[in-house]
Amino acid sequence: MDINIDTRRRATIAQGYGAMFLLLLMILATDLVELGMRGDFAGLATDPGTAGLWVLVVIACLNVLGQLSARHVQGRARWALFALTLAYTLFFMGHQLDHLLAGAGLDMHFLLDLAHHGTGVVATLAAWRLARQDTA
Repeated sequence: MDINIDTRRRATIAQGYGAMFLLLLMILATDLVELGMRGDFAGLATDPGTAGLWVLVVIACLNVLGQLSARHVQGRARWALFALTLAYTLFFMGHQLDHLLAGAGLDMHFLLDLAHHGTGVVATLAAWRLARQDTA
């Protein structure tokens, strides 16, 4: 395997995780700004709520794990990175679908979510290619 291809795939995965984290922070920031402009933060009690905050903490930790793993995993552990990246991406897509089914509109959050999902798909494809490269 060409070392440059390996390095590019790893960089794409790590950059994807970094970008998804920044987009997630932007989504949270826009929520806080919107609630602040209304002068009512009561909505945070239900979305994300206490359980949602725990989920965000776990997701932040998985995000860091994904970024570091992208640079260092070897052999079969590459498949674990692929599985983590796929699950991470699908979780957010499912969460967005839940919001859409609940009646969420096509607003700035939707745009940020689309950027997040697109980034996740690119990172997942790079992780899949990285995992396969030893067997190809």
